[in-house]
Amino acid sequence: MEITRKNFKESLPLVIDSINAADFVSIDGEFTGLSKGVKSHAFDTPKERYQKLREGAVDFLIIQFGLCTFTYNAEHDKYIVKAFNFFVFPNPLNRQAPDARFLCQASSIGFLAGQGFDFNKVFHEGIPYLNFLDEKKMRENLQERQKQNLNNSAHYYSPAYESPALKGPLVIPEEHRSYIEAACNSIEKFTKDDSEKTLALPPSNPYQRKLIYQAARIKFRTGIQLDTQTGENRERFVVVSKVTDEERKNMENAKRDAEIEELEDAVGFCKVIQALSKSGKLVVGHNMTLDFLHVIHQFCNPLPEVCRCTGITLTCKYLHRDRNLTAI
Repeated sequence: MEITRKNFKESLPLVIDSINAADFVSIDGEFTGLSKGVKSHAFDTPKERYQKLREGAVDFLIIQFGLCTFTYNAEHDKYIVKAFNFFVFPNPLNRQAPDARFLCQASSIGFLAGQGFDFNKVFHEGIPYLNFLDEKKMRENLQERQKQNLNNSAHYYSPAYESPALKGPLVIPEEHRSYIEAACNSIEKFTKDDSEKTLALPPSNPYQRKLIYQAARIKFRTGIQLDTQTGENRERFVVVSKVTDEERKNMENAKRDAEIEELEDAVGFCKVIQALSKSGKLVVGHNMTLDFLHVIHQFCNPLPEVCRCTGITLTCKYLHRDRNLTAI
């Protein structure tokens, strides 16, 4: 089953249910590169081996993740296999979200191209993700921003309320005064024109928009709602709407819910990794050390620069000798 950003949300429950029902799972990744030219050899110490693999995991990306779940059917003495193929790419949620930088290795890209790999699908439809650290930062920033917006809008509902940010006279720098005065005049005319429902102010920079919000909250206590939107050319501007207090409350609640949902969507593919970790199921694969390091660094937490391990134990088993696996 092929899963992209378009069908990830609707497919996620099936993926999680399949993981939880499985006896074991297998994984495999496709990368933008494997190494920076430093080859591993048999006489590497565990720390040297880790350092070489870490460089590849940090600099390159997983852009396709294969997951198969295996569930034993005792009645028919065979395994039921469900295969999922995820296209993943770290598209940033917004300007505050991390904007990933990564390397590509010519031989790896050439190999994928030779196998018919669809790079357009990765870049246009890749499932986004936020690792644990980035998710935590984004949630904290969102909570702080929503709390501030709630405090700043409280005076609309209680005329006696005075936001701490608005105590004292509003100081507008000279270079912005004419723009803010023109914006307030436009809003005042707009409120008196019953034929218009919305007003788009000229494009502005973040500081000008902040001044518009503050000035409008002081001058127009009720009856309007201000929102920032992005135009076709990525320009940002303030849109003023006529609303009642009840409509404003509903709009702001809907906006907060949409922001939370947007963040959940940005966590994206990491929810699959979280489900794998929570399930505690056995994960098998071929030469998976690099895959595991990529998964940890890309979808969990950044890999430490130094591996504090004293040794590595590898256990190899011939799974085909297991009676229950002969049907695979």
